[in-house]
Amino acid sequence: MQINKKLLLGVIVSTSLLAGCQTFNDFMGGTFGSSGKVQSTTGTGTPIESVPKTPPPPYQGSTERTTTSSLVVYASSATPMDGYVMVERNNQRIYVDPRQTLLRSDLNNVLAEQDDQGRPYVRLFFNAAGARKLQRITSQNIGRSLTVTHKNTLISNINITRTVSDGVLNVPMATANDAIALEGRILDGD
Repeated sequence: MQINKKLLLGVIVSTSLLAGCQTFNDFMGGTFGSSGKVQSTTGTGTPIESVPKTPPPPYQGSTERTTTSSLVVYASSATPMDGYVMVERNNQRIYVDPRQTLLRSDLNNVLAEQDDQGRPYVRLFFNAAGARKLQRITSQNIGRSLTVTHKNTLISNINITRTVSDGVLNVPMATANDAIALEGRILDGD
């Protein structure tokens, strides 16, 4: 009699899983899957009923980001400011505010373009929520800068001279090829 290899493999895997469940059940004192409430009274650990059901709120002073994004636009300053974090990129020291950021998720579209004099730039078109954030950040930081980064690489520093209320930010680039490459990376979600 010839046994199908797939069937044999399925039987072995199923047997291993069932044996593992029984071993786990034995390890838990035979209470795994029981409907009764178990009170942990032995040992020095935290009783199960005392473990919080939700994670604690983030530390308010923390500058650690809970969201990751390949594109991040920070409110920034050339001088130290309260709440700003010093970063060094491309041999340049910048102070960025991690509380005032625009992310890739705030964008609708990206276009690589050139102005009348042939200077390349990337035009960032923000969605409604992103446009409101851009307006708020620029209105509160006139005289400072916006630092545009992609994958922790400094792309550009833009002086804030006015409130940007149209939801569009032009990011100056060194070359047209750089602008086209950045447009592609952002659009691809890279």
